[in-house]
Amino acid sequence: MNWKHEKPIEPGWYWWKPVPNYAEVVLIKQGFVYQVGVAEGKQLGLCAGQWLGPIQWPKDR
Repeated sequence: MNWKHEKPIEPGWYWWKPVPNYAEVVLIKQGFVYQVGVAEGKQLGLCAGQWLGPIQWPKDR
């Protein structure tokens, strides 16, 4: 995996690693980061860390 420090520019689901040894899946939408189970988003520009994605979902069989 190639984690990047550059913030995502495309909307979608990404892995976000704000601190070492911890990562979570988040939704990037209209410049905001939405964590699973949290209704209010954070501004993408304020979220430091590393990014991986967008996550490609498996195609239906």
